[in-house]
Amino acid sequence: MAFSALHGIRPMTEIVPLDRADEAYQKMLAGKARFRMVLTAG
Repeated sequence: MAFSALHGIRPMTEIVPLDRADEAYQKMLAGKARFRMVLTAG
């Protein structure tokens, strides 16, 4: 963790609105999520 913070290494994420959570979940189950799926509210 310290190495990542020191060198600015960030995870690759796919941001999905909370109202599309089911779609994101199905994509994850199908193995089609390319990055970490992050749900956002609002």
